[in-house]
Amino acid sequence: RQTDDAVRMVGAASRPMTLEFWVPSGGVEVVRTEGMCMVKYDNNATEAPRSSCEWKPKYVVVGDMLGQPHVIYMYRSKKEYDIAVKESQSRTRRPLSVKVKQFDIRGARLINEGMTVRYPNRPAAWHYFTILRPQGLPVKISATSEERLRPILEGVESFLEGDQRRRAAKVEERRGRITAANAYGGGTYY
Repeated sequence: RQTDDAVRMVGAASRPMTLEFWVPSGGVEVVRTEGMCMVKYDNNATEAPRSSCEWKPKYVVVGDMLGQPHVIYMYRSKKEYDIAVKESQSRTRRPLSVKVKQFDIRGARLINEGMTVRYPNRPAAWHYFTILRPQGLPVKISATSEERLRPILEGVESFLEGDQRRRAAKVEERRGRITAANAYGGGTYY
C-alpha cells in the first residue's frame, strides 16, 4: 500500500519537483523477477516442444507493480511492458494499449526445474521449467542460459513457497475450529 500512496503523491505533485531518496545503511537487496524468455502455454504437454519454432518470445514478469503477486504477465517486449507501466500510472483509466497474457499461479507447482532441451538449429541447449496450474494448461518458460531464466524461476518459487505457507495456515485454522466445535458438543450424530 505504501507504494500505491507514493505513486499517487508523485502523480498529484506539481512539476517540476525535487525528489530526495533514502538508502538504508544495511543495503537493499534488489529482486528482479522479469526478463525476456521463450514461452509455450497452448497445449497440455509438460515437456519442452520438439521444435524451437513452437516457443514464443515474451517479456515475462512475475507479480509486477501493475497487478497481483500471484500472476505471471507476458508482454511482447520490454518496450511494451514499459508502455503498460506508464499507461497504468496515468490519471486516465483506460484499457492498456498493449497486449498482455496473464496466468494465475495460485496453487500451482513447478516441475522440470533445471531441465534442458537441445535443438538442432540452435548452438546451445535451452534451460526450461514448467508451471502446473490447478486450472488451465501448463506454462513452460525457457531461456538460452540459466542466468537469464533464474530471475523468473526465483520469482515463481518465492510466490509458490509463500502461497503454500498461507494455504497450510488456513488448513490448520480450519482444523482448529473443527476441533473446538467438536469439544463443545458440536459433533456429528447419525
